[in-house]
This record gives sequence, C-alpha cells and structure tokens, in this order.
Amino acid sequence: TYAAPPPGYVTPDWPGLYNPLKDGVYLYVPFTIWKFTLYWTLLLEGIVFITCGLFASFTLSRSQRWRYNQSIVGEEITATARQVRPRFHPNSQLVDHSSNASIITTIQRLPRKHQLPPRPSMYTLFIPPLIFTLASTISSVISGSLTGWAIAALYNSALLRTSTWVPAIWSAGLILIVIISSYSSVATVM
Repeated sequence: TYAAPPPGYVTPDWPGLYNPLKDGVYLYVPFTIWKFTLYWTLLLEGIVFITCGLFASFTLSRSQRWRYNQSIVGEEITATARQVRPRFHPNSQLVDHSSNASIITTIQRLPRKHQLPPRPSMYTLFIPPLIFTLASTISSVISGSLTGWAIAALYNSALLRTSTWVPAIWSAGLILIVIISSYSSVATVM
C-alpha cells in the first residue's frame, strides 16, 4: 500500500515542478514516482552524454585535419638541427638553372592533388554521438528505474508524500555520480 492521496487528487503532468514558496504538488502512486524519476534521468543524462558525444565527434574530426596538416612536407631539419632545407611542395621539382633565368622560373609546379584537406569522414561525425546516445539511454533506464522504485518504496513505506522535486533532485544526483565516476582516479579512491 501507499500513502492515500487526498480526495480529488489528480496526478500532475510531468515535469510538475512548482514554486517551493507556494503550495506543493505531490506524488502518491509508486508508478508515477518511478515514471517521473525515469523521465528526469533520461533528460538530464541524455544532455550530458550527447554533449560529450558531440565533443568527441569534434575532437575526432579535428585530429583528422591535424594529421593531414602534419603530412604536408614542410621544412626538413637534419639530425643536428642546424641545417634547414628549403620548403618545397612534394609535387614541385627543381629544373636546371640557366644563367639568365630567375629563381621563380626554375621551380616548376606540377598540378597538385588534394589542394584542400579532406572532409572529415561521416563516421567520425555521427558514430560517437550515436554511441553516446545509446549508452545514455541504457544507463538512464537502468539507473532511473532502480532509483525511482527505491524512492517510491522508501517514501510509501513511511507513508510520506513525494514532492515532484524529489525525482528531479535524485536524477541530478545520479548525473553527478556518472560525471564523478568518469574520472578514473576519483572512482578508484571512492
């Protein structure tokens, strides 16, 4: 059994948050408490995980561009780092210099291949956010369900009313635990 709702009680719609200085909105039915906790956990954890997935996608696309820039032939420094050879594009070649030709005419430029850096692969743009979204959904359903039913059992066993803020605050706490445990040294210490 659970704390009986007052006569005329109507279950509030999600998110059901209210101004704490005014009359409160409460949850009595365990299924509703679970549902509110699950929705809040899906929302908050989804925001955190999708943000991390977009950041990972951005980082991967930048690393591809950096690798391309490093592959362009630049100044070659000898092992002693004293002699610096002139920069030439790999597709350019030196031509025999005649006495009446200027230095500009002695370098023949061959047509370049791939003048612009390659566009990032679609895999690096879409796969990380999809993986993070999938991980977020699975994690949210498991942790939100366990926490929601635990809150419902705790409050109803004591015959207490559950404010609509309680599932939101517990979900925020779950997100903080996920963030803290993402740092390996902190998780090891705790």
